[in-house]
Amino acid sequence: MKKTLFVLSFLLFSICCFAQNRTISVTTKKIVFTRDGGVCQCCGSTLNLEYDHITPFSCGGSSTPSNIQLLCKKCNRSKSNSCTCKIHNRIVGTNCCEGHAT
Repeated sequence: MKKTLFVLSFLLFSICCFAQNRTISVTTKKIVFTRDGGVCQCCGSTLNLEYDHITPFSCGGSSTPSNIQLLCKKCNRSKSNSCTCKIHNRIVGTNCCEGHAT
């Protein structure tokens, strides 16, 4: 009985504490918006801004302010899971495979 309870407790703790969350908190959004001056970090647009993971979430990127930036919808969609905005040919993220800008 004790063993089963321990295993269940451990699994619950693991799920609660170690699961990444793709959601970007309101506080993080406020910090990033202020830090980035309310403009796309690629083209400077102030229209259709989105919060982008610099290191993609799918590659283990977190939702903390240091990994979030403002990009307009066009730049963010063109970046996708890469490190480059294909519209402006600018580096706006990290390489998913290597973990650094290329």
